[in-house]
Amino acid sequence: LVYIDDVVDSFLNCLDCERSYGQNINIGTGVRTSVRELIDDMITLYGKDISVKYEGSTAGDIHGIYADITRAQQKLNFTPKIDLETGLLKMLDWVKGQKNNA
Repeated sequence: LVYIDDVVDSFLNCLDCERSYGQNINIGTGVRTSVRELIDDMITLYGKDISVKYEGSTAGDIHGIYADITRAQQKLNFTPKIDLETGLLKMLDWVKGQKNNA
């Protein structure tokens, strides 16, 4: 998972970096986050008692992968600035703002 501001920053860096031209560069946090961890964090930060029913894996599910951002770090001097919790808090603030504007 990666926050949109970090993605935009990486795109802008690519435009100014000839070393990135024609390269496949992963943009992410470089940190593995499971769907369960994401859901648990969202529930905690949202502050509501929400029941989640977890079931078994679906055929074809891939577990334990994350973006290797080594090339982004080397070619673009990329380091994600927004961690998961901060990004989720920003998203929740945005969602609450949308409810207030509706």
